[in-house]
Amino acid sequence: MIDLEIQRGLKKGPYVEFNISGDEHRYHNWEDESLYLDETVFSVFAGGFDRSVNNFNYYGPTRYRGDDLLKLKRELGAIDSKMAAIVGKHQFVEKMAELTHSETFIKEASEVYELTSEWDEVLGSLKNVGRTLLDLVNQCVREGRILWVLGN
Repeated sequence: MIDLEIQRGLKKGPYVEFNISGDEHRYHNWEDESLYLDETVFSVFAGGFDRSVNNFNYYGPTRYRGDDLLKLKRELGAIDSKMAAIVGKHQFVEKMAELTHSETFIKEASEVYELTSEWDEVLGSLKNVGRTLLDLVNQCVREGRILWVLGN
């Protein structure tokens, strides 16, 4: 089952963790303050994370700081703009395939949602996720924090 919302307080599962508990060299995995996102939903945003830092690790920790955070902020903003321009189910399916570079997201979302009629709800949830991630990046920039993205 695909979960289209950011989660908190998790201790296991197929989630990507967005963690600001650490410093330059270490972090605390499954931290209560971390945000968690279903790995299938993360695929919608993964390209932006990948383009923002050298050697993005889909299955382990990746550290974002300084300029990496600014690049990530631009990438997430670009994804948000692409989602804002979507009108209609066909464009939704097409743009999601472009963003994820795979059919996994659409396939799994189709198993849970009736995309012919609920595509706009799914899109709205994805926009909320993207804006929450952007808010977290902005917080890291403002407070000079490190963002650890921990894949599973």
